[in-house]
Amino acid sequence: MKDTLLNLSFKYGALIGVLVNGLTMMNVQYFAHDIVKGVVLVLALSVTFYVLNRSRT
Repeated sequence: MKDTLLNLSFKYGALIGVLVNGLTMMNVQYFAHDIVKGVVLVLALSVTFYVLNRSRT
């Protein structure tokens, strides 16, 4: 099954939701939530661009 941009976005969105829920349950401070979401977003964008550029060549 080929991952489309919409499919990848859904996967990373679900990952962020699970991470934030886990961080809340572990009673992590809210500024750390933003840091974790930012890191995950940067990783998700880099993987997405890598996958899309790999399929072009």
